[in-house]
Formats: sequence, C-alpha cells, structure tokens
Amino acid sequence: TLAADLRQQTGWVGRGALSYAKRYDFSGSVEAKLQNRQDGEISNRAWWLSLRHRQQLGTSASLQGSGTFQGAQDFQRDNGTALDDRLNRTLRSNIRFDKRWRDAGWSLSAGASQTKDLVSDRSDVVLPEISLRANRKSLFGKKGADGPWYTRVYYDGNARLRNTRLTTSTSQTDRTRADASARLSTQQRPADWLNLNASFGSSWRDQDLRQGSDEGIRTDQLSTSATLSQTVYGLFHPEIGRVTTLRHVLKPDIGLSFGATRADTGGVGFAGRNGPWKTNRRLTFRLSNSLWLKYLRGSTDEDEAKMRLAQLNLSSSYDFDRDRRPLSDLVSSLTVEAGRRVNSRVSLRSEFYDEEDE
Repeated sequence: TLAADLRQQTGWVGRGALSYAKRYDFSGSVEAKLQNRQDGEISNRAWWLSLRHRQQLGTSASLQGSGTFQGAQDFQRDNGTALDDRLNRTLRSNIRFDKRWRDAGWSLSAGASQTKDLVSDRSDVVLPEISLRANRKSLFGKKGADGPWYTRVYYDGNARLRNTRLTTSTSQTDRTRADASARLSTQQRPADWLNLNASFGSSWRDQDLRQGSDEGIRTDQLSTSATLSQTVYGLFHPEIGRVTTLRHVLKPDIGLSFGATRADTGGVGFAGRNGPWKTNRRLTFRLSNSLWLKYLRGSTDEDEAKMRLAQLNLSSSYDFDRDRRPLSDLVSSLTVEAGRRVNSRVSLRSEFYDEEDE
C-alpha cells in the first residue's frame, strides 16, 4: 500500500505498508511514514518506521522481533489519525529466539528489548535476557503410570539471567538479576484409595550480581502428603413417574501433609549459610455428597438421561504447628440444581472457637 496526504499549508505525509508471508517459513510487515512539514519558508522532514518479523528455523526454533522507531519526538502526535496513536508516548522494540529440544525436554529463550518514554526521556533496555528450562520429565524412564514406581519420579528446573540498563536525563543504572530452581517430585498410588505425593525443590535468586555474592538468597522446600479417599455409592429405584433411579455418591477424603522450608543467604547458586527449617504439619478433612437422578426422556427404556440434583461439600483442617486456633473453619457449600433453568448455591463458614479462642 502506498498513500500520501497533501496539506494545504503544512506540506505532505507519505505512507507505505508492506505485509509478506511464506507459509511454514516466515511472515512480517513493514510500515513507514515520511513527513515534509512546511512552516512558512522553513521545511522540516521527519520519519516513522514500524517493523514486525517472525522466522521459523526448522521445526523446533523460531526468531521473532518487532520495533517502532521515529526521528521526531512528536511525529505520531502530529500525524496520527487514531486517538490511541496520538496519545501513545512510548516506543517499544524487542527480539527473541526460542529453541526446544522435545526429546530431552529442554527449552531455551534468549532476547533483548527496549522501552523508551518520549515524555520523560527515560529508556529501559534489557540486554540480554536468557532463560533455560527443563520441563517436567521422568528421571528413570518413560513408562509413567504403567511402569515400576521409580519411573514416576520426575524432575524439572529453570535458570534465568536478565541484564537491564535504566537511563534517564540525569543518571544511568545497570543491574544484573539471576535466578535458578530445581525440583524432584513423585506421585505414587499404591492402592485405589491411597495417594502419595512428595517433592523437594531448591531455588536461588540474586537481585543484582554486580553487588557481590552476599546478596543471594536460596530457599529449600520439602513437601509430602498422603491422601486417603474412597467413594461409596447408594442406588434407589423409586419408579415415580419418569424417574427410574436415584444415586447417592459419598466421597470422604482425609489427607496428612508435612512441609518444611528454609531460607539461606549469601553465596552464588545453591551455596550459602544454612538457616533453620520451618515445618508445617496439617491434617485435612473433606466430605463430598452428591445426589443424582436418572429419568426417561422418551417412551423407551433406552432413552435415559441423568441430572445432578444437589451437592453438599464439607471441608476443614487441623494445623499441628499453630498455637492459636489450629482447627480451621468448617466450610460448607450446598448446590441445588433443577435442569438448566435453576441453579442455586449456598456457602457457609462456621467457627469452632469463641472470642477467647476456646
């Protein structure tokens, strides 16, 4: 697209736009404006440019970038026709490279960006920002739920480095941030009524590597839980009208969890001064009741449909490491339905303690 605006007293503005694409390979667009502004016998020229491009590099990598640039501070305010364009006083540009190794479960992202405020003349530059991530994957094999118990031990982690530069009219500030984390987790189901979960993770972050290694903070977190649950069904056949069956589903759930965290300071990476562990032990209770209705929609016995009439859920917990009010409130939720036309819900929270915490 090529176009031009001719102005009676203030010159002209030329505009050009190009969009391009090759399927499975690349796509993008270029938009440019050139202004010749006439103020009496004085002529000033200014330009504006917007770029966007995405390049596919094989089946597992891509490169993309975009940016807006202009040669005069008030170009869009003077030439924009849309209100958002005239009010926008920020220029942004960025570029990013992404790569995935699907078989190994790793992904890499690297990029840079710049944000410039035209009013305050403030510029934020990120160069570079690198992120490496290991997706959740089995540590000893790929059999998962069908394999032995140790194939359900998983790992994941990530690391990131971000270097920034903040520039104003009076100062310039450089900062390099870094963080990393690693985690092991497992999900075991030795019986239909028993679920076992455990995980251990360690993370580290430093707000500014330039200030030295004493600023690093490492956090270790251990969590385990065991959940016992069972589902009990009750069937009734009232045969009232089109109603053939009522089903009551009762599902009790009891869980015991243990968690421990500690924060360490100093050091780079996963080194540092060890702090004390803070533990948390909690017992949770849940009870789910649901009432279902099965009825005939047509004249034959095979044309049956089911509908949930009501659901009542109760839940609470007991915190062994809490001195004040270790027993949490009892939370109740009742839902009553009648087809697609009526749906009502009542929620209730009940305290076990008085004002004296007795």
